[in-house]
Amino acid sequence: INDCRTFQNALINVIKQKNIVIEVCPSSNLRLTGIESLSQSSIPTFLQTQIPIVVASDDPGIFATDLAKEIDLVASQRGWTNKKLDEVKLLMQKFSSPVLGKKAFSGLLIS
Repeated sequence: INDCRTFQNALINVIKQKNIVIEVCPSSNLRLTGIESLSQSSIPTFLQTQIPIVVASDDPGIFATDLAKEIDLVASQRGWTNKKLDEVKLLMQKFSSPVLGKKAFSGLLIS
C-alpha cells in the first residue's frame, strides 16, 4: 500500500507540474466501474489535489446523457449550491478546449 501511495503522489506531482488536465465522464464512470457514487471515484482526489479536470460526456446514446447532465451530476453529488455551480462554471471556462469547442465544458473544479 505504501508503494502505491508513493507512486500515486509522484504521479499527482507530475500531472500538476505538466499542467495536465484529466477527462472524467461521470455517468460512464458510475456504470462501468460499478461504484455507487462519484465519491468513490477519482474525482474527489483530483479536486482535493487541485488537478484540473474536464467534465465530459461519452456515448450519449448508450448512457442517455449530455454535458449539462454530467455537470449537474457532479454538482449534485458534490452538494453544490446554485451559487457554487455558477462559480465553478466560470472557472471551467479556463480550460475549455479550442479543439472540442462547446462539446467540452471543462475546468478546475474546486471542492
